[in-house]
Amino acid sequence: MLENIPQEILIEILKRVPVKSLLKCRKRAYSNGVFHWLARAPGKEGSPDKLTLASFDLGDEVFREMMFPDDLAQVNENHLSLVVYGESLALLQHLSWKSDDFSWSLGYYESCCIWVLKKHGEGRSWSKQYTFGMQDYGGLVRVLSFRKNGEVLLQIRSSELASYDPETNRVICHGGYPYRSYYKVHTYMESLLLL
Repeated sequence: MLENIPQEILIEILKRVPVKSLLKCRKRAYSNGVFHWLARAPGKEGSPDKLTLASFDLGDEVFREMMFPDDLAQVNENHLSLVVYGESLALLQHLSWKSDDFSWSLGYYESCCIWVLKKHGEGRSWSKQYTFGMQDYGGLVRVLSFRKNGEVLLQIRSSELASYDPETNRVICHGGYPYRSYYKVHTYMESLLLL
């Protein structure tokens, strides 16, 4: 969805964000007519900056700030991702970072925790859904998407695509390229309209 918005409009939106800094603008999600970004807001006098969620509502064209779950208030933002989970906003908390000896960039996580915003716009409604581990599969490179059937589509350390079913805790490997690959998943909505 964000790819379809002209860059000059995104830049104008970002200029007006009422927080100190946006964190890696790729950590963003669009849900229920609202753009969301991971951000840092200035802390109260003498206290450190705090992680927050900055948002811009396309309906009323208002910027807002929303609280993080208390358990994630002090988490390093490099281990968080913002995604859409069904119709809800979700935070992925990547746990236990490991790095190969020769390259920090070829690291992986041992597990991932999924937090879902139950009531849109209410920061106190974050709920921890589940945590899953990928140690038996060499580690988790990243979560790619959520499937309609509830499974989590992910990239594991062997550069394979895999699905994790939270109901059965079952992992199915789908194969992949033999070398470190970068996968991207895009969602689409079928339409009879011609572009």
